[in-house]
Formats: sequence, C-alpha cells, structure tokens
Amino acid sequence: MYSCNGTVLHHNLDLWADPAPTDNFRSSSMWPMGAAWLVQHMMEYYRFTNDTNFLEKTVYPYLIDVATFYYCYTFEYEGWQVTGPSLSPENTFKVPSRMSRAGSSEPMDINIAMDDQLMRAVTIALIEAAEALGIPDTDKDVSNAKVFLPLIRPPQIGSQGQILEWRFEYEEPDRAHRHFSPLYALFPGYEFTPLFNKTLSKAAGVLVDRRINSGSGSTGWSRTWAMNLYARLLRGDDAWKMVQAWFAKFATEGLWNTDHGATFQIDGNFGFTSGVTEMLLQSHAGIHILPALPRAIPTGWLKGLTARGGFVVDAQWENSKFKTATVTSNSGSDLTLRVSDGIDILVDDIPYAGPVQTVKGREYVITPA
Repeated sequence: MYSCNGTVLHHNLDLWADPAPTDNFRSSSMWPMGAAWLVQHMMEYYRFTNDTNFLEKTVYPYLIDVATFYYCYTFEYEGWQVTGPSLSPENTFKVPSRMSRAGSSEPMDINIAMDDQLMRAVTIALIEAAEALGIPDTDKDVSNAKVFLPLIRPPQIGSQGQILEWRFEYEEPDRAHRHFSPLYALFPGYEFTPLFNKTLSKAAGVLVDRRINSGSGSTGWSRTWAMNLYARLLRGDDAWKMVQAWFAKFATEGLWNTDHGATFQIDGNFGFTSGVTEMLLQSHAGIHILPALPRAIPTGWLKGLTARGGFVVDAQWENSKFKTATVTSNSGSDLTLRVSDGIDILVDDIPYAGPVQTVKGREYVITPA
C-alpha cells in the first residue's frame, strides 16, 4: 500500500487480521498509527517487569519494524518529518477560507499532533530498549532512531494556551469531542506530565478543561479517559469528579461501563480501574505514592499495586496525609521515590536523598520524615 518496509496497522485490526484502512467511517479510517499504539503495550510490560528476554526476543524487533515504516512513510514539511494523510481519531476540523473545501468539516490532514507523539514514543522506546540490551549507538537501528527523533515536530501550543490537535489552530466543529487524542503524551504517555515538562503539562490541562467544560466525557470510556488525564495532571479532586460523573450516568447495576447509559463497552471499565490506580500510584517518573489523592477519600489503603521497575507497593494514609508504605523490589532496580507533593520521607528510617539501590526480594519501609 505504501511501498515501505516495516510494519503498519491502521485503526482496525479484526479477527481476520485485516490491518488496512476501513471505508465506513472517514474520521477513523486513514490512521496508520495502530502498530505504534500496540507496541507501547509491549514496552510497558517490559518496564513493569524488567523482563529483558521478552524485550530482546519480542519487543525490540517489533520496535524496529514499526519505526522503519515511519522513516519511509513520513515526508518533509516545514523542516519536520510528518505523517499524512492521517487524522486525529475520530475528530474533525473546519476547513479555513484559504483552503479548498472551505467551511466544510473534514477529518484528514497532515502533521497530526497525536501521530507526532506516537512516533516520538516509538523512537524513544527503541533507544531505551537498545540501551537496556547493551546495543551500541553505532548500531544501524539505534543510529537511525537517533537521527529521526529530532526530526519529529515538537508539541504546539495554541492561542488559548492549549495543546494543539492539528498542524494549525483550526476552528473546532465539536469543542466537546469525546476523544482526547492530542493528549496521548499525557496519558498513557508521559511527556506532558508535570514532573517531565511543566509548560506542556499546563497546556495539556487547558485542553482537558476546555473539553470537559464544553461537555466532553459524553460516553463512559471518555469520562474515564478524563479521569486518567486529571490524575496524571496531579489534580485528584478533578479526577474524583470524573469518578462521580461516571457512576451517575454510565455504570450499570453490575458496574459495567456503558455508552450513553446503554451499550456496554469494556473500555470504560479498564479506564476506570486505571484512573483509580493513577490517583494512588504512578511510576512513569519514579514511584510516586498518592500523587493525586482526592480530598473525598481522607483515609484509606492500597495493597499489591505494581510499579515500573519491578516493584510492588502497599500504602496507607489518614486524614488526607501519607502514613506509611512498603515497597518490595522484585528485580533489584534503583528505587526513585516521591510521596504526595514531594514531602520529606524516610526509607528504613534513613532520610531519602535520592535513588536507592535495592536488593531483589527485599522490602523497604517508607514513612514521613
């Protein structure tokens, strides 16, 4: 289809393993980013388990294939390597007067923000995996990734301080769109999170607020997506509002997620579970305990949550304050810690001052300083 090597999947991969564009819904069909999305699941499995055998045998070869396709598929535009035709699932924009079909609502363009974020995630993952496997920078696949990475257009911020969804600040026919595609790098990615980039985090928050205040979250899965986004922004009270809104409209008596209160969709149940977890524990920037604890849950505990790096975390809090936690190391990785908004803590009664080299199988007790 593209005369490119590598691997490409579009938005739909069905039981018959058909990865081509579909032709029944224009605003979702021409989106050649499915493989870039799916490889992140593999990479996250490695990040949680430190399973280097899985990384070497399964993930790394697939990362190379996915990246290879984008090296070929993208083309130069204003100094950047961009995708196109593509779209921002399943949204549309109003075509401005300077373009053909002015005034119509169209889904396809070039240089889509979500595509940039996914390509950056794939390329960074390839470099990360190569480093973990001891593959040198002189390796062809590593050097190709390092050449391509700076050619991906960085995130753009619009006139209202929001992350832009498209290459231009097009007029939005549906300002309350249920998808949050241009915020992939906030969740499930991490580049827009506060501990990585405060500027992009602030811009991501502006876009989430605009969507929600305009009526987004109109399906159960969309509402739980917003829950995860607010948790990643460390805004626990706003995440809790999404929890309440989901229960009010989208949960059946058996707690299944619905679309508009009717059709069952499992996406929202997965998203709800993830969103609650993200309020209590995050690990994309070291282990962060109680990162977005809502005031509505002043006392509680969590047990057995896994974290990236091969850790298992138990924790307790009282009167909206951290009480204690136990971190078990399953891989002997370095342990980087943050609690709540960065309070001083002790690790085994020793003031925490930076990453702790852990011993596989050992428990570490975390308490307030």
